Amino acid sequence: MVAGRTKHLGVAKVQQQRCRALRNLSDQNSKRIGEAGGIQAEVQGMCKHLDDKDVQEQGGHAPGNLAFDDNNKERIRKAGGIEAIMRGMRKHESNKYVQEEGFWVLRNLSFNNDLNKEKIKDGGGVKAVESGLQVHKELAKKGEKILEILSISATRFKNPLGAFTFNRGASSSDWLMMMSLASVMMKRMSQSEKRIP
Repeated sequence: MVAGRTKHLGVAKVQQQRCRALRNLSDQNSKRIGEAGGIQAEVQGMCKHLDDKDVQEQGGHAPGNLAFDDNNKERIRKAGGIEAIMRGMRKHESNKYVQEEGFWVLRNLSFNNDLNKEKIKDGGGVKAVESGLQVHKELAKKGEKILEILSISATRFKNPLGAFTFNRGASSSDWLMMMSLASVMMKRMSQSEKRIP
């Protein structure tokens, strides 16, 4: 499967079928696929066929399944999988299924993995998710879940604490920032109350 994937890398139809097969196999064979180099082959196929929405859609699902294994989360990041997923999302913003699979992968990659969270945020993942949500409002619950895991409030423009939400997924630096902001807000509220006659 993996050898065939790299052998016919330039043929989009072959990549679509390989992506679909890997997607089906990834539920029960996650560890074996990761150890055999399947992740690198998947990422290569997605990068080679960025313009093909079917490769992006099918190629986007398997990493989401594979990311249930913590070692595979690292392999996907090191293989450039996070960037590949986000490139596909940006390229096919109008395609609901590419966005949905992209949300699925980013959610699973970022869950309980600070390095992946930072990679997603630094690579423009928040903007990619928000752009997808503007076009596909029906994916709101899935998109908001990713933003929550990334410690980004989906309603941050209405939130006086800015982009931070109080949840278990917040990093220590986020908590420090939130506490500092809360402290400043409390002081300002206290000062304004003192001025009221």
